[in-house]
Amino acid sequence: MATRRWVGELEAWMRRAGGSREDVARNSKHSTAHVLEMFEAPEPNPSLRLYLDVLAAAGARFPGIRDNTPKAVIERLAELRDQRGLKNSDLHRISGVPRQTISTLFNDTDPNPGLAMVDKLVEALEAHKEFGIVSVSDARSYFRTFVGGAGSVTTEAPSGSTRPPPSIHV
Repeated sequence: MATRRWVGELEAWMRRAGGSREDVARNSKHSTAHVLEMFEAPEPNPSLRLYLDVLAAAGARFPGIRDNTPKAVIERLAELRDQRGLKNSDLHRISGVPRQTISTLFNDTDPNPGLAMVDKLVEALEAHKEFGIVSVSDARSYFRTFVGGAGSVTTEAPSGSTRPPPSIHV
């Protein structure tokens, strides 16, 4: 997808939502100039945290991710890796990201990779649809895929639900 496309999709979202680069940059937790620089770069590579903070400032999020944090995104990538029956070494081979870097990323308690690395992993996992942009007020809270011997099950929880999710026994 390349990082320019990630930023381009964010800009398209902002146009549809009636926001501007300047408004979103001012509403983010980061330096306005730094955020605007991300939009201007030919091939931007902001940290995942910066990108997610700007995404949140635009009123958006990724579907299937419980919150706009790097940890939640990396956890989802790990779930997708496991769902596809891949190991870190397989992911290294198909993404070009060093195996040690992948291992560190998935074990880090507070990961914050560059958007280019996330893009390589999303491409390798063929998970483009998992990382589209939806409104933070989208009725879907998040999806979780559970992988087991009998296959996988995907659940969806509405954001207004007050009931706890059902237990799944494997």
